[in-house]
Amino acid sequence: MNYLLLIVFSFSFFLGGCAHKSPQSKLSIEAKDWQKLVRGDEERISESREATVRELAKAGEIEAAKELSKSIPNYKRGTSWAEIGTILVAQGKKDEAAKLFPAPFELYRVSLRVEQDTIVARLVRSAMASGNYAAAREMAKGMSTPEGVKGLEKLIEIGELPPKTSGQPAMIQGNPTNAVANLSANLEGLRDGESAVSSDRMTVEMLLAEMEGDVKLGKKEEARQTASEIEMGLNLMKTTLRRPVYWMRLARMQTDLGLTQDAKRSYDAGMERIQHLNPRLELLDLAYADAAYVRAKLENSKSSADMIEKRVDEISQRDPGNPFPMPVMDEYFQMDALSTLAKGAWESGNPELAAKLWDRALTLAEKNPNPRSKAIGAVEVLLSHAAVKQEPNADLRKRLDKIRAGLPDDYSKLFMRNGGVE
Repeated sequence: MNYLLLIVFSFSFFLGGCAHKSPQSKLSIEAKDWQKLVRGDEERISESREATVRELAKAGEIEAAKELSKSIPNYKRGTSWAEIGTILVAQGKKDEAAKLFPAPFELYRVSLRVEQDTIVARLVRSAMASGNYAAAREMAKGMSTPEGVKGLEKLIEIGELPPKTSGQPAMIQGNPTNAVANLSANLEGLRDGESAVSSDRMTVEMLLAEMEGDVKLGKKEEARQTASEIEMGLNLMKTTLRRPVYWMRLARMQTDLGLTQDAKRSYDAGMERIQHLNPRLELLDLAYADAAYVRAKLENSKSSADMIEKRVDEISQRDPGNPFPMPVMDEYFQMDALSTLAKGAWESGNPELAAKLWDRALTLAEKNPNPRSKAIGAVEVLLSHAAVKQEPNADLRKRLDKIRAGLPDDYSKLFMRNGGVE
């Protein structure tokens, strides 16, 4: 009898522990559990797992994030590990981030040299942002060429130089004018391996993480100094596609710091660059989600909602002159875009619009004939809810459960329809 009571008590304790997890933790862990239902296309599996790793890390579920990262089938298993570190830095947890490195070598053992170099460079940058220079130097040896190793070692030396300005972030120490411009000029070259080393995109992402960590820790002056470096770098960087995403992330943090004029300038710069990009790029919706938050602060929530609804119309409209009219953005990618925009709507004070967008995203998942796409759409809706720390409403929960219950049969039917090949 005592043994039975012990089992009951232990089980109750386990349930109690689960019950006390935040919605962000519970939903990101649920999304991780869905990953076994995402089958077939390796690239789609990797993208879905990488997105789930990010949300797990943001929720503080680091061990679960590390476990899922190791299961990613391609080079993203290494870059996602670096992202865990970057997210911890952005949360002001540099000591915890430093413990991730050196990363296990199997994370960057891949078939293509260019992929290996990208992974190593990202891991080194993330270790540097955490302040773990010894690990950065050790991981730099994983570059595929001697030139690549030397390039990263030079980057580490730049990072280790004593700061010339109080509070100067690790990624720009020793650069008296501009982080991105100088780093690229110092390390740019045609030899194999160096392009990944001198990536201005990686530099800006590390600077944004540094700034976000300072904002969270209340280090306002350090955050302001980093913001000015980021702004200069964004005006000069060569990478174009992600610049609106970075401008809006910067604008959001400037808004939180009370730097209204700076936030408006960054917001305008991001919106201006969006106009020159193809509207079918789903990464633009990362920019729109942060832009919604900023616009609500600078103007009002109604103005923010109007902007989101205009974007939704843009990606879903069809060309009536086309004999096979297709939407601007394929409906598969719309699931992710709508889930991302729902996050922006919620954070900008428009919960009704967020609910409408989650409904549309899940409807696209429900009607997609491919079971893998159904599963990925469901995961994206879960991750979006996790990001805003909100449980799905009763209707969405019922529909999510129905998709999940039907997936095994759906995969069997697809397998037979394709002649035994998924």
